[in-house]
Amino acid sequence: MRKVSRHPAFTLIEMLVSMSVATLLMTGLASALFIASRAIPDEKNTQQLAGASFQLVEQMAAELSTATSFTLLGVNGIEFRVADRNNDATTEQIRYEWSGVDGAGLTRTYNGVNATILPDVQNFGLVYGKHDITTTTTQTVETTGAEGIVAYFDGWSGITPNSVELSIDSSNWASELLT
Repeated sequence: MRKVSRHPAFTLIEMLVSMSVATLLMTGLASALFIASRAIPDEKNTQQLAGASFQLVEQMAAELSTATSFTLLGVNGIEFRVADRNNDATTEQIRYEWSGVDGAGLTRTYNGVNATILPDVQNFGLVYGKHDITTTTTQTVETTGAEGIVAYFDGWSGITPNSVELSIDSSNWASELLT
């Protein structure tokens, strides 16, 4: 006669089913951990580096648009001055520079304070287009005395106006009152 065990045990089929379910659960958890670890930002993340590069270009363009003079125009660096920003009555000096070595960082020096603003740069180069700019300065001059001609117009040579009302000649003048 058989004895009935007081401690029931699992059958072979129950063990195989439970092990396969546990294997599926562990595989799912491992893949979730793998995906989560890829989402953690690191220094080699190309999307982050591209975003940082874009912000750097915007910053450089904004600062260069306010430059008053340039002291260095190199392939791997530029140095320029901008108007006073901190109310100390002196212009600010800004320098962007890369050493030219693959993997070195791009540095920004602001009034002598150096900081790496983009690590691990593989290539960086500047190209310049130079052109002369003429500016006009308006100056207020106060005079006293008799009236006089400040400016006059003697007509355009070779241009005939289309309307009689718009004709300007030695008897029909255009003027402006300066006070």
